[in-house]
Amino acid sequence: MHHITTLKERCHLSNDRKPICRVPKIPPNKGIKSPEVITHLKNQDTNKKTDPALLKLEAEITILTYPPDWIHIYTDGSAFKATVNAGYGVYACFPDGTSKEIYGACGETCSYYEAETIGIQSALELLNTTLNKIQQQNKCSDFLRLPISTPGAARRNDKRH
Repeated sequence: MHHITTLKERCHLSNDRKPICRVPKIPPNKGIKSPEVITHLKNQDTNKKTDPALLKLEAEITILTYPPDWIHIYTDGSAFKATVNAGYGVYACFPDGTSKEIYGACGETCSYYEAETIGIQSALELLNTTLNKIQQQNKCSDFLRLPISTPGAARRNDKRH
């Protein structure tokens, strides 16, 4: 017991940690519908070797083809030299014209893979919170089609890429 107390004092653990849900909240008789995940541009001949200005234009054209009632979520994660000073960002556009940004640092020794994952997790938490609020207001059906931008599918104008 003394070892645990010493470890707790040395590591300064947070007291407001989120509990992990071990059992899904979805009733067993309700089927899960998968979201539509778009991982390619409308013009599939466009690739990473395409001129950056044309690549950005193709990404914008692809995004404009999505229905206006979709929630658009974009995520990114990066790190200096792929392994240090990582960070993530999430940008969500809602059908009512509002948007939300979430961003943060992931730590000094975090890889860009981990940063990408934290960005996606943050986006999913935001989406879950938003859909719960909408559902509580009885303004949506039990299923919405949502595009999810995956890393590398369509990047915003960023000089690093």
